[in-house]
Amino acid sequence: LTLTEQNVGQYLRCVVSDSQGHTATSQTVRLKCNPPAIQQQPKNVTRTAGNSFSMSVTATGMNLTYLWQFSDDSGKTWVDTEQTTSVFTDTMTEAMKNRMMRCVIKDAGGSTVTSQTARIYLNSVKIISQPQSVTGLAGDSVIFRVTAEGGRSYQWQISDDKGVTWNNVSCTSTVYETVLTKNNSGRYVRCYIKNGGDYAKTNAVYMKVSSLTISRQPVDVQAAQGEAVTFRIGASGPGITYQWQLSDDQGTNWRNSSNQTDTYSTTISSKNDGRFVRCVVSDKYGNSIASNAACMTSTSTVPVITAQPASVTALKGDLVTFRIKATGSSLRYQWQLSDNKGASWRDSSNRTDTYCTTLSDTNNTRYLRCIVSDAYGHSVKSNAAYMKISSLQITKQPVSVKAGMGERVSFQVTAQGPGTLTYQWQLSDDGSTWRNSSVKTASYSTTLSAKNNGRSLRCLVTDKYGNTVISKIVTM
Repeated sequence: LTLTEQNVGQYLRCVVSDSQGHTATSQTVRLKCNPPAIQQQPKNVTRTAGNSFSMSVTATGMNLTYLWQFSDDSGKTWVDTEQTTSVFTDTMTEAMKNRMMRCVIKDAGGSTVTSQTARIYLNSVKIISQPQSVTGLAGDSVIFRVTAEGGRSYQWQISDDKGVTWNNVSCTSTVYETVLTKNNSGRYVRCYIKNGGDYAKTNAVYMKVSSLTISRQPVDVQAAQGEAVTFRIGASGPGITYQWQLSDDQGTNWRNSSNQTDTYSTTISSKNDGRFVRCVVSDKYGNSIASNAACMTSTSTVPVITAQPASVTALKGDLVTFRIKATGSSLRYQWQLSDNKGASWRDSSNRTDTYCTTLSDTNNTRYLRCIVSDAYGHSVKSNAAYMKISSLQITKQPVSVKAGMGERVSFQVTAQGPGTLTYQWQLSDDGSTWRNSSVKTASYSTTLSAKNNGRSLRCLVTDKYGNTVISKIVTM
């Protein structure tokens, strides 16, 4: 027979007979397999919360099955897990601290063996940020940093055979600083962090001397505003790329520009006066080196607009005026017009600081702006403003009134326009000079007397934009 899972446990006997028909039956025997035997017991593991871990068991036997169990009360009670292979894997949590593990192994014949217990220990040392590899120039100071929770002691180690063997250095803080040389180029560094029996090791990182060098640094430039300036850099190394950077806070913070060549050109203006520039040069291996910072400085000032032209809404036929104020040397003005909301502009004939025109259907919603330039060719554009016909209009005019002395007379005006309209009735005793009355409603009432007999009056109606329309003149 070949011992198999199917015949393990079967009973066998032999019936022997002779030629006379006599028989004899042997004793029964039972097919059994050797009980499972554990060759390698599970081992303790120590992990930081959130990290995965595994423990395993090795055994011999027929058609083995595995059942991992755990105990959180020092082995008094055991709880089955759902893992049924020779390797147990999980992710470390706070709840697993000091947990006991074991594996129950069963063979095809029903024989079982239980492994030794192993413990899961929660590592109190957790690395928050790893040190980073550094590539620099010979003579540069290189710094490696580690941040960890629960670490009480730090020991930096170095390896000159790519991590095969490690040697302690004198640094026992969270920061390891050294000078990059040709001798330590390619050296690996790591930090060994301990807290009692718990420990953690950082990733192994390296320091490396780059062949990347800058042979020509950018230099400071001074020029008049409006003039073009250029910064240049010279560098050598494998597969060089360039990235120019800008800083408006004297080099504290840098941002990338769009320029990625060995030169950076711009025009000096009030906006970039005092700006710092530098170039970060990188090679094909990812090594980078930053140039010295250079500054651009203006030797003159551009015109400054102190009062922008303001948009105007008025009645059709009104004269509208736009004004601009600016400071500078020998200023010149050029008003420009746009009938497509500023998409394109054309010069007008107006070259003063004031632009006047009559509002009409033709220039309704027209935009305008002014370009102010000085004797040095520097220029600045004003904000765009528009002119617009107001919808304010009087729909019902007041009418003259005749009545007897002592009778009450009233005048009304009806108007429509944007926003809440305001009213101001005005009086004139000679038809040429006008004074405001105290009435600021749509109707005006008074008692006819010898004093106001023949008096003229009118109403000024104003919309929310400040546009005003005057009613026709009537008399009492």
